[in-house]
Amino acid sequence: MATEVIVFPDVEDGIRVFLAAAFAARTGYTTVKASCGTKPATLPAEFVHITRTGGPAELILDRAQITLEAYAKTGARAVAIVNLARGLLHAASREGAMGALTVYSVADFGGPYSDPDPNAPTFTRYSATLQVTVRGSAV
Repeated sequence: MATEVIVFPDVEDGIRVFLAAAFAARTGYTTVKASCGTKPATLPAEFVHITRTGGPAELILDRAQITLEAYAKTGARAVAIVNLARGLLHAASREGAMGALTVYSVADFGGPYSDPDPNAPTFTRYSATLQVTVRGSAV
């Protein structure tokens, strides 16, 4: 009998798609963009960048460590963006889904903190790190 092979979804992109739709639907945040992978060559006025920074897999669960980086022209706005993104991820955890991702839990590793980006001196950046536990599937 062959052992089942479990593969995990692209958590970064799943969160990007989820947050892009959630921001687009929320008054006051419709212009906030979401990205993952390489940051855009020209940075949007307001955006959140999602990066997987580690995390282990256990059986059928992937415990992805995710860092959210919110960029805006002011610190207050960057904090508001990262806090909303964080809140949306926690709400998705309570619902059990984040778009196409089956989500079991979201846990804070590091709450929002000022994190200046030397490559983007005209922006304010606030970051937060969370663990997003998602379900894999057999192939």
